[in-house]
Amino acid sequence: MRPVRRSAVMMIVASLVPQHLAAQNGAIVVLTAARLLDPSTGRITTDAAMLVRDTQIVWVGPRSGLSVPPGATVVDLPGHTLLPGLIDAHVHLTLPPTPEANAAATVRAGFTTVVDLGALDDAAIRLRDRVAAGQTPGPRIFAAGQWVGVRSGTCDFSGIGVSHQVDSVLAQVRRQLDRGADFVKLCVSGWVAGAYLDPTQRELTDSMIAGAVGLASARGKRVIAHAISRAAITASLRNGVAALAHSGFMADSDVSLGAVIMPTLAAFAGARSTPPVDSLFRHVGVLVGRGVPMVFGTDAGVIAHGSNATEFAWLVQVGLTPLDAIRTATTAAAHFLGQGGRLGSLEPGYRADIIAAPGDPLTDVRALEQVDFVMQGGRIIRRP
Repeated sequence: MRPVRRSAVMMIVASLVPQHLAAQNGAIVVLTAARLLDPSTGRITTDAAMLVRDTQIVWVGPRSGLSVPPGATVVDLPGHTLLPGLIDAHVHLTLPPTPEANAAATVRAGFTTVVDLGALDDAAIRLRDRVAAGQTPGPRIFAAGQWVGVRSGTCDFSGIGVSHQVDSVLAQVRRQLDRGADFVKLCVSGWVAGAYLDPTQRELTDSMIAGAVGLASARGKRVIAHAISRAAITASLRNGVAALAHSGFMADSDVSLGAVIMPTLAAFAGARSTPPVDSLFRHVGVLVGRGVPMVFGTDAGVIAHGSNATEFAWLVQVGLTPLDAIRTATTAAAHFLGQGGRLGSLEPGYRADIIAAPGDPLTDVRALEQVDFVMQGGRIIRRP
């Protein structure tokens, strides 16, 4: 029921929906704004309106097509653009100051869904469950549990790295799955400087990666890899890893292996002038030109929670259009999470995860750093 469709039947249905809903129980909210962006098509609806009942979007279109039901809560957002709630597929909510503060800052910034990709224990899984139960405010969380890496490796935080044996790595993977992890996070390489200086550098063997992917797949889960060096990326992709948790120095021959990249450029930007990071940014620009799929990720925790949207400007700088940058955090991210049809778009039947930013983010993507209306699952989290 998109506003661009003009058939007589659709117009009649649109005019009847509000009256039908007015007779039902449940909260009804009407949102009006200067414009509405549908990331799936890239179309802008001006003088737009939406109708939400309980947790779902039930009507979208021009304001002139909507009769406000009696008793509805009306939120008018003049000068704003309505968009789907944003998705950050790489955060660390359990880093300081507190998980609760980080979760609240994240959702108030317009990120209504996140993937937590690593903690010292199962704290992120527990936070996921508390947020889902309504015990603390925060985004919808998919959690990976503990980082899985080897002793003295890049993810050996507070001694959680395991011995350099296949069985030890796989036992750690099983522990995370048994605790209820939604993803497995493998630490396959070091950081940018090491990957730049030594393209062959990696910390996990093919057997470790393939075994982890097999264990996760048997439980219907997927593996995301911290893999930045060329060799680590190659090993991760050929052994079935679903996504790379950062930008990396991908070999030309690996572009066709189905990589999905979560660039986390904002987390690297502080060292932008150094040769390794400058080379990385230029390499990501090449990958953009070659059409490598990208899903929005920031490594928030390395950058401040709530500042996630600063990543959009960096994505545009390396070559994405503002629309494609927005898609990495909406339609592309929802599809990656298996939530296409529920999240990432403003269509009837989708979850009512809705944000509003001042101005037009297709003209200036930094508008998304100023989100001042947030609705998650039909519940208003923030409003002007």
